[in-house]
Amino acid sequence: SGADFLGGDSPSYVDLALFNNLFELAEEDRVPDFAERFHLPMLGALLQRLEERPQIKAYLQSSSRIPRYSRPTGAPGSAARMVSGYDYCPGKYSPRPEGLPVVSQYA
Repeated sequence: SGADFLGGDSPSYVDLALFNNLFELAEEDRVPDFAERFHLPMLGALLQRLEERPQIKAYLQSSSRIPRYSRPTGAPGSAARMVSGYDYCPGKYSPRPEGLPVVSQYA
């Protein structure tokens, strides 16, 4: 339709929800070239447009951003599960919580 966003000329909640999923998909340990690999150039462009918006970029780079995480693969009661129930995963702009040991396969 020629619009920059899914619903028109400005981003909506739907754009932001899709951005969240595309941003995670584009992480280095996922499918960073998803737009080219799956022939989805418009989704790649949407991701880039939203990531470049000043308020979104500021949030992504802020310490208040929720870090990437995964569920630990250890057995119940193991050291991996006893730390916090979640493992930190490094990623683009992902802040590392202070004092949280890295027990993830991604670290």
